[in-house]
Amino acid sequence: MENEAHPTRTIHPVVLGVVAIVGLTLLHLTGSFFFILDAQDPANRTLARGMVGLTQLMLMLVPTVILARFAVGPVQQSLRFRPAPPFSYLAMGIAIVAVWPVLQTLLIVQELYLLPSDWLASFKATQQSTEATYRLLLGSATTADLLLSLTIGALIPAASEEILYRGLGQGLFRQAMRPAGAILVSGLLFALFHFQPLTFFPLLGLGCFLGFATHATGSIIPAISGHAMFNAITIMGLSAVADMPQLQPEPPAISTELLLQSLPAAGVAFVVLALVIFWFRKLKPDASELTPQDDTFH
Repeated sequence: MENEAHPTRTIHPVVLGVVAIVGLTLLHLTGSFFFILDAQDPANRTLARGMVGLTQLMLMLVPTVILARFAVGPVQQSLRFRPAPPFSYLAMGIAIVAVWPVLQTLLIVQELYLLPSDWLASFKATQQSTEATYRLLLGSATTADLLLSLTIGALIPAASEEILYRGLGQGLFRQAMRPAGAILVSGLLFALFHFQPLTFFPLLGLGCFLGFATHATGSIIPAISGHAMFNAITIMGLSAVADMPQLQPEPPAISTELLLQSLPAAGVAFVVLALVIFWFRKLKPDASELTPQDDTFH
């Protein structure tokens, strides 16, 4: 039974996890690059957008499942692809809604107090380029466009990235680390390989929360649903102004006054998140997927 769950391999699990995450993420990004360029032509946009989603499935999701099966063990165990406690999905939805004001406040604090001005200017330029790409791929003026955007921008990335980062990667890291360490490493890689320096810390927080939920429930499915919901909220915002740029409000100037205005909502949201985390901590993962270090997290 031990050999069935963990096939013999000579590569250290942390090395295998990092190589898998880095390699498959870069493979997907490289494969998608030319389709993203093609999407700039209105005549090719729909086909190119569909190919971006298909590329992520074929170059990230499918190789992850294959690698997990043959390098780690049965997919249900190696990727924790199993049902979670029913209330965990509701708890995840509540947490994703609550996380927005917390992340927005973190971005304000970061811009006001944490980043040097020259770094901030460079990071903002990178962020603007990224947002332009997202608007190109995910901005939707019709219902059909919106459904395609939700598929390629929310459902497929959530499944592919969570199965790679929180399923395969975090599972491998847990074989050599305490759960908190495995969650942190997978979260760091998740934030790093989004290549968005301005939102690195919010993405790190989101990645660690999704990793914690995966550990606490013993299932990857709540993390997939939460990730998809987070992306869907972003896409709905893009779609709301896709054909109405004149209605897109000017972002407020970052100031201490804006920070003070954001604190009450962030405080309430933080309490909600704390309650969700407390509830998740009361769960016990399926004993069949625990490693010897797992009980140190609870």
